[in-house]
Amino acid sequence: MARHQQVVRVDHERREPLRAEIQEKLLRLLLTALKKVDALVLSDYDKGLITDDFADRVLSAAHQLHVPVFVKPKTSRLYAYRGARAIVCNAKEAGFYVTRSLADEKSVEEAGRALLAHFGCGAVVITRGEKGMSVFEESRPGHLHVPATSFEVTYARVGQPGIERGASGRQVFDVTGAGDTVLSVLALAAAAGAPLAEAAMLANTAAGVVVGKLGTASVSPQELHHALEDIRR
Repeated sequence: MARHQQVVRVDHERREPLRAEIQEKLLRLLLTALKKVDALVLSDYDKGLITDDFADRVLSAAHQLHVPVFVKPKTSRLYAYRGARAIVCNAKEAGFYVTRSLADEKSVEEAGRALLAHFGCGAVVITRGEKGMSVFEESRPGHLHVPATSFEVTYARVGQPGIERGASGRQVFDVTGAGDTVLSVLALAAAAGAPLAEAAMLANTAAGVVVGKLGTASVSPQELHHALEDIRR
């Protein structure tokens, strides 16, 4: 860490695919669980768990059961997630997918529309750091821009969390886990019946809480509630 910002992270990992028998066991468990859930979240880290065949079988089963799927994809599986309810990616990833830099609002708009067509999905959410996020929906023209809002959170390991202050476009402390926070809160809110625009605003607020914590962190319902109250003030 340097000046409250993560500079270097070192991972030690194995990335080979799961053995076939383990993948089949996992698929059986997952396909059984799909009958009991309101949404499915897939965050693809390209570490060996998800393969093209795995993704195809899971999305096909979810589609048959009318379970919406929310995905944070990897470039190695650009075609595996067609038909998902929503795709979440950051601006760098979106630029890679469409082979151009997202330097201005026009390029972001073009990239979002291209990704909607490419993935054949209902929505694309592009997270843009201090610029917030852009939400594209197949059913509506243009896109929704959600401004960045970050919160400095004070908390203890066993204490009560609280909001110290709120600010727009504040310096990020640690972005570890921010993308997964957006993905999970977006899915949770949408599964609860929130329109995607409202779900995106909740997800953006939740991510703002998480980046105010050091290391991989999560946001509690209480923290999210306090953050929303802070915005209202």
